[in-house]
Amino acid sequence: MALNDAVPSSATDVFKRNAEDADKLLNASGPIINRLGNQLLTWEQISQSHAAWNNRGAWATKTAYAVNDTWEDGGIWYVVLSAYTSGASAAADIAGPNVAVLNGNFGSAATKDVGTSFDQVPLNSSLRANTIADLRALIPTTDGQQVALLGHTLAGIGGGTFYYDASDTTSADNNGTVIVTAGGERWKRNNSGYDSPEMFGCIGNGIVEDKTAFSVALANSKHLVADGRYKVTVTEASTGLVTQDGSLLTGAGTIEGYNVEGSIVNRVPIITVGLGAKITHLTVKPSNTNATRTDNTSYTVIDSDPLASFSYNENLIGIAQLSDSEVSQCKVAQLWRGIASSGAENILCTSNTLYQLGEWCTQFYNTKGVIFTDNICLYGGASGGAAFSSSKKLVINNNWLKVVGTGINPGGSAAVGFNVEDLVIVGNFIIARDCINLENGALNYTVNGNTLQVIKNYDLVGTNGVGIGNNSDSGGSFAGSCGQGVISNNNIKGYESSAYAYGVKIGTVAASSSEDIADIEIVDNYIHGAAVPILASHQDTSQKLENLTISRNTVYTKGSKGIQVINCESLNIDDNFITSLSSVVLAGYYGISLVDCIDASCNKNTIAGFQYLFRLESPNKVSTAELFKTTSKAHPISGVFATGDISDDGDLSGTKWIIDKLGVNTSTDTRLTLKYTYTEYSPATSIVTNGLVGYGNHKEGQLMTVKFNGNVQLAHNSPITVLKGGINVVPPAGSVMLFMAPADGRLQEVSRDF
Repeated sequence: MALNDAVPSSATDVFKRNAEDADKLLNASGPIINRLGNQLLTWEQISQSHAAWNNRGAWATKTAYAVNDTWEDGGIWYVVLSAYTSGASAAADIAGPNVAVLNGNFGSAATKDVGTSFDQVPLNSSLRANTIADLRALIPTTDGQQVALLGHTLAGIGGGTFYYDASDTTSADNNGTVIVTAGGERWKRNNSGYDSPEMFGCIGNGIVEDKTAFSVALANSKHLVADGRYKVTVTEASTGLVTQDGSLLTGAGTIEGYNVEGSIVNRVPIITVGLGAKITHLTVKPSNTNATRTDNTSYTVIDSDPLASFSYNENLIGIAQLSDSEVSQCKVAQLWRGIASSGAENILCTSNTLYQLGEWCTQFYNTKGVIFTDNICLYGGASGGAAFSSSKKLVINNNWLKVVGTGINPGGSAAVGFNVEDLVIVGNFIIARDCINLENGALNYTVNGNTLQVIKNYDLVGTNGVGIGNNSDSGGSFAGSCGQGVISNNNIKGYESSAYAYGVKIGTVAASSSEDIADIEIVDNYIHGAAVPILASHQDTSQKLENLTISRNTVYTKGSKGIQVINCESLNIDDNFITSLSSVVLAGYYGISLVDCIDASCNKNTIAGFQYLFRLESPNKVSTAELFKTTSKAHPISGVFATGDISDDGDLSGTKWIIDKLGVNTSTDTRLTLKYTYTEYSPATSIVTNGLVGYGNHKEGQLMTVKFNGNVQLAHNSPITVLKGGINVVPPAGSVMLFMAPADGRLQEVSRDF
């Protein structure tokens, strides 16, 4: 038979062969091989292919088009990929996701929906298959032979082109990119270097269950682009999706977790990022919600925000990260937690938006080497924004958090030791009940350059429980059971109407605490409106709060104290500006309050607007301090309030603490070792022109209270005295004046009682 004769051929045997092929074409269902060795579609396949297209003629506005309809505009035909109603112009429809140009290739002039814009379906191919099942039944004949797949399961979804690879006899059928026939031949998909879930059978409409097909796609693709809506059912007994180690999952799609169980013990992530894997740009949310978050009257959320109440699924977690993984530019919403990790190392979590979560927006437990940066956390539940428990080597920077509970909480769960080590919290903007909370053991940390705002109506005392380093009250930066830390250059705004709002609070609230707190610097912060801007307190007197430096801070308060320190050894409070915001000077208000402190230095602070500069409360342990190198601007010094004994090492034995005329409690003949002098001046004559003869050459910063028993004229700007108002004065007998020595050793007037 002259099979290789020219076409057309006049050979008799060729005519006979053609007649036989035509009979097979019309009446057989199996493959047909022509005399040139090419496999032809059967008549049934040809009929099905042509029947798939429904010619609707010229494009028309406001017309309902179904899948596989075709219409024409400007001489070009288009096929409908998803049902829709046409708009105002054909150009708008062509630019949309619902149609593709019918010129031999899907997607060459318009995007195809649900993530298959890269599917190439040559309509002029000699072979076509409607579905993957049809492709699996198609027997190839020549190496490299091409076949057009119209859709994986449904036409228009997951289609593409496949070629026969005769050299491959081992690749497994993965129902997406490699299809194995009954005879063992391998059809392989042509793609552009990345796959889609639709290639493996996902429908991607948010209604049909896609978990099984999506899981197969993840297991067989190193680069998956997901642009549809994928419903994924997750239960306590079955895991969600898991990406392949070292893979990339990206796209503009949404993965929607579905769970209808009641309350469960072990909440399940919708998707887990494998070792060294990466997820970007996706949205993860629930397909259904089963709980509602409403305002709690105990902590009204920020400014009655309308999004304070929301629905969420309390059984699901959005994304779980394994070691060396990255989650970036994703949106996670309306779940129990947004992003979580346990026991992992070297994690990058960046530029994500996490909102309307029932508990924490993110929670990392027992992790090491976490970079949490440039994320947005909105409307976390009672717990709050970002938690880092029992973790090490953390960088938390440039995040924006607005939550009900705690903004950033690097803390631990163990009863002893340092649970969190080597962390940097820098440049974050936080609005929260507790903005930054370091508790239960933190070592070697920096909290720098953050903007913190404590929200209103916080009145929960002891809600954090009793634990090592726990702080029960609201505040800006917390450091409980912590060592080697610096809290600096933060801008902290407290809610002044709350008696429990603090700017920076260090220490514990329980007498059962068993950890020391040491080596902490609070410097260069700006704190406005807190009830107590800076509080350092260790309630367990058997443990140490030591080596504390509070310097160069600017604090404004409507509360009763500017800076308060309790039970501290080795304390420096220097160069702070402390001002009361109260419109009147209220009784019992103190610029600096020290209780049970040892070796305290308090130098060059500016204190204004308080009844008392200092409060030293018994049994006070101040022993080697130079406490009162202090100036007052805005309000006259009223004195120092002492309620009990102050130690006396004999250096100034017999000097009186202070006097009633300056508003000070002198119920006991208190004596002290501080650089403070009391004297009663009785002039030898009725008038002394320069006054206070013999009282010059004082040490800088030394305070002196003088009671005048007789008339004396004090000269302004004399070798001995510098007076307020710049004029000479004659103090009445029995009057009192307070002086402080500047650098030149003269006595500069601070206040007078006449």
